[in-house]
Amino acid sequence: MNHFVKNHPVIIFSIGAFLLSGILILLNIFVFRDAQNYAIIFPQLAPGIIGILLSQLIRDGKGKRINIKRFHITKENIKWFALCVIVSILIIGLSYLILSLFKYGYLVFPAFEIHYRYIYILLGIIMGSLGEEVGWRGFMLPQLQLKYSPLISSIVLGLVWGAWHLNMEVGIVGFLLFIITTIELSILFTWFNNKTKGNILIAVVFHSIINILSRALLLSDYGIRVFVIEIIVFGIGCILVLTFSDLKNQDIRSRI
Repeated sequence: MNHFVKNHPVIIFSIGAFLLSGILILLNIFVFRDAQNYAIIFPQLAPGIIGILLSQLIRDGKGKRINIKRFHITKENIKWFALCVIVSILIIGLSYLILSLFKYGYLVFPAFEIHYRYIYILLGIIMGSLGEEVGWRGFMLPQLQLKYSPLISSIVLGLVWGAWHLNMEVGIVGFLLFIITTIELSILFTWFNNKTKGNILIAVVFHSIINILSRALLLSDYGIRVFVIEIIVFGIGCILVLTFSDLKNQDIRSRI
């Protein structure tokens, strides 16, 4: 069994994440029915749980082990943390600006009310981002990059990540458009991951800010129009990254 896991870590991880997510969703449906109102989605913990378990099974040095060192902010990577905050604000902010112009013809600033439950929503989003990123970028991405270039690894991860969400609320077309957004985001995640030598915390920060801002600015218009706008905006970010980085370089994996 251990030998099979070592030879097929990505397949085992993907299957495990899907299966455990299917089990954990029962907590949202039958046990903690109001949890989703506070952005507490238990299936988000599945990738992290499976990633940690498989990381303990694979002890031959392949890929990066999931440990506390991969959550450190150092002098070398602090600039990348700052940039990831800026990029996440820019891509969601620009998406909202375009949406507002299409919807109203001018920029409309969203109105927010102060409510205590927003604290729980923030904590729920951060917890969910942590649960996901320990698995996606903490385990799956390093394993993929052992065999494939960062770009190919990002595309494969983005496909699995998007399919895992099973986002069918706006139909099959919306689901396919959503997967394109996860592929594009995956490229940006990989860029930050590789620039910080596999830091998981930067992925959690990037994921959390994107989800927080998306919930605040885009959730009320959630649908195909938002996905199309995000595809354009995220795509511009990907073009810039691919133009000025070496994510397409097959040999980069040996330096991560």
